[in-house]
Amino acid sequence: MVMNMTCVTPRDAMYRHFMMQPEIARELFECHFPEEVKDLCDFTTLQLEPQTFTEDKARQHFRDVFYSLSMVSGDVCYVHVVITHQPAPDKHIAFRMLKYAVAAMQQHLDAGYEHLPLVIPLLITTGTCRSRLSPRRWLDDFSDPSLAEKLYSKPFPLIDLSMTKDDEIGVHNGLAALNLLHHRSHRTDSMYLIERLDTVLQEKRMSPSLITVLMNYLIQTGETPDAEAFVRELAHRVPHHQETLLNIAKQFELSGYEKAVEKGIAEGERLAMLKIARRMLENGLDRSSVKSMTGLSEEDLLQNLTWR
Repeated sequence: MVMNMTCVTPRDAMYRHFMMQPEIARELFECHFPEEVKDLCDFTTLQLEPQTFTEDKARQHFRDVFYSLSMVSGDVCYVHVVITHQPAPDKHIAFRMLKYAVAAMQQHLDAGYEHLPLVIPLLITTGTCRSRLSPRRWLDDFSDPSLAEKLYSKPFPLIDLSMTKDDEIGVHNGLAALNLLHHRSHRTDSMYLIERLDTVLQEKRMSPSLITVLMNYLIQTGETPDAEAFVRELAHRVPHHQETLLNIAKQFELSGYEKAVEKGIAEGERLAMLKIARRMLENGLDRSSVKSMTGLSEEDLLQNLTWR
């Protein structure tokens, strides 16, 4: 098998080899660590880790070295050193470094830790490019960095349907259907659901696929005892969705027939087995063998076979 070898310059290999020596790495980190965390780290605990986070396709231009060390608080933090010799600046290098840091954080969580670790990214350039011209803050990779900073420095929006009232969402829009599904447990009688759905489905923008999903969910979760009658009543109340609802009702009708046929076949097979079991027992075969060959239980034999 021929291995696909990536292009690695001798300079890259040399720098990476040097950076894999903890004593040399420590000297570099003590000089270039962010001031905010430098005094919080115990560099005597520096330990080389085997992981790499650069993608295979990126290793032609990027190599990395990964270290762990302890903080004075007792937490673990990591240093991800990326070495590059690209001939031109990578305008997305900050985003690339962020991706690698997030991958390291995920690995930390996968190991069973409760909190995200600090991952300090360090970029070493060995080529002729002026990498300092590239943005070193991932937010500056956006066309509007100030807007991105406002968005990503705040908690994300949370929509809690359990705390949302009907009058906040409205009743004549698609979101009202989601609200109905969440609150349906408070009232599960069919007439209540029909009345609520009557209002919800007045929204003409509700697509046939959404209506189908909604009906199937309500039926499958057992909210309505008679699926076909339930959907036909809705079709009568909501004319502009009548065709969709009647098609759904027809499917429930066909499904009911299929289940009835399956039940009849199963019941017929069971009756046939009972007749065979009776003949076996009358001919002196022991009950254990009869149950084994017919698949019937002791309860089946006791309840359905009578003896003269």
